[in-house]
Amino acid sequence: MSTTEKKFGNGEVIIKEGDTGNSFFKITSGNAVVYKNYGQPDQVKLTVLEPGQFFGEMGVIEAYPRSSTVVADGDVKVIETPGEEMNSYFREDPKMILAIMDHLGNRLRELT
Repeated sequence: MSTTEKKFGNGEVIIKEGDTGNSFFKITSGNAVVYKNYGQPDQVKLTVLEPGQFFGEMGVIEAYPRSSTVVADGDVKVIETPGEEMNSYFREDPKMILAIMDHLGNRLRELT
């Protein structure tokens, strides 16, 4: 399986709303903030992501553009997994399916 560890400094955009989503991420250290309309007058802070949490998975699952922007809040390390590796990722560690489902459920509860 092909995963990549990436590092981002404070304020760096990790993924941008509207971009094509062809990979998903898991935070291994640091925090990241999720925004709608980042940098616009109507910018909204949606949530803060912490180590162990995933993001970007919906762009891979639904093959739609990214629905929000994720920005590093301090130094952040993530593991990036390409979308085409998603099946391999889950085959190697089936518990991750439940972790992502739990994450999605929590996100829905936060936003509704």
